[in-house]
Amino acid sequence: MREREKKAHYDDSYYFEDYDIHLDNRDGLVVTLTTGSYSGQGMPIKDTEHVTVEDFRLAIIA
Repeated sequence: MREREKKAHYDDSYYFEDYDIHLDNRDGLVVTLTTGSYSGQGMPIKDTEHVTVEDFRLAIIA
């Protein structure tokens, strides 16, 4: 795990989400979310977003 990285996981025995958030000196916050279903129907789906620290602060405050 990188020094400035946070990983999280959620599942309810049917559906899961894996989060990976790290701070990159060039790109700001890089958020990767992988969602999936244990049934395997059309998943997993992985999405990566680059977010400024200020936009992230506004998102969690709202």
